[in-house]
This record gives sequence, C-alpha cells and structure tokens, in this order.
Amino acid sequence: GVCFYLFTLSYGIADMASFFSMLFWAGFLLIPVLTMRSFSEEKMNKTDQGLLTAPVSLGGIVLGKYFAALAMYTIGIAIIFVYALILSFFGAVTWGIVVANFIALFLLGAAFISVGVLISSLTENQFIAYIISLLLLFVMCIIQTLAGFIEGASVPEIFQPVVDAAATAMNAVSFYN
Repeated sequence: GVCFYLFTLSYGIADMASFFSMLFWAGFLLIPVLTMRSFSEEKMNKTDQGLLTAPVSLGGIVLGKYFAALAMYTIGIAIIFVYALILSFFGAVTWGIVVANFIALFLLGAAFISVGVLISSLTENQFIAYIISLLLLFVMCIIQTLAGFIEGASVPEIFQPVVDAAATAMNAVSFYN
C-alpha cells in the first residue's frame, strides 16, 4: 500500500506503470522468501520422511507445495485490481493494461516460484535456498542483457530458450512502461 501511494497516488495521475515496475522488483526479492522454506524446512526438521511415506505421490507433494506458493503469490498480486479501482475514482484507468500486467506478473511469478521450489528442494538451509534462488533469478533476468553486449558472438543454443523466456517475461512486464 505504501509503494502504491508513493509510486502512483502521490503523483495524482491514473498511470500505474511505475507501480508495475516496482512490483516486478518486489516479486524478484520476495518470491525466494516465499519458497525458501518449502522443502528445506522439511529436510532440516527431518519431517520429510513422514511426508514421503504419506499416501501421496512425490509429484503430488511437489505440485502441492508449488501451487500453495503460487496461490499465496496470486492473492498478493490480486490487490492490483483494488488499486486500479481506487485509481478509477481519480481518472481513467486502462483496464487492458492492468489485466495484461497482472497476467505478466502471474506468469513471471509462476516461473520464479518454480525456481525457488527447486532450489529449496536441493538444500537443507533456508538462508542458502534464499541466496541461491535470488542469484539464479538474477542470472535469468540479466542473461538477455548480457547477451546483447556480446557483439559478433552468439549465445550458445543451450541458453537460447532461457534467453527467450527471460526476454518475453521482461518485455511483458514492462510492455506499457
């Protein structure tokens, strides 16, 4: 709410572009916090054995933790619509831009959550899971920019899907900014 006020309401206009840019960076920093405990806490407390012997498949456990984190993230970004409704009292809000940015943030968050859950499953320490997730997300976001600086050389084919996905996600979030 404070960021919404600082980036949007304080200017007295119905433009949410800077707010959406801020949400990207907030998600970039907060999604690893959301996912760092998903499996690492289970390993650290040795409760993963009970979880693995439950009458649920391993895929069901992983998908359950992933969709739980995705649901929490989606609830968090759904406030965008309340903010847009508030802004509609001050001026004309372009609802297409709001919905498109919500979808872009949702898809970007889904990708970031998958990375965070993967890293959490590889370590027992929550802090290490946070740091490695943050570093990996940073590399994913910056790889397209770094590839642009390499003139005359092409990015190896193995990195091309990552570059394309990062470019699509970053362009979708900042399309109207």
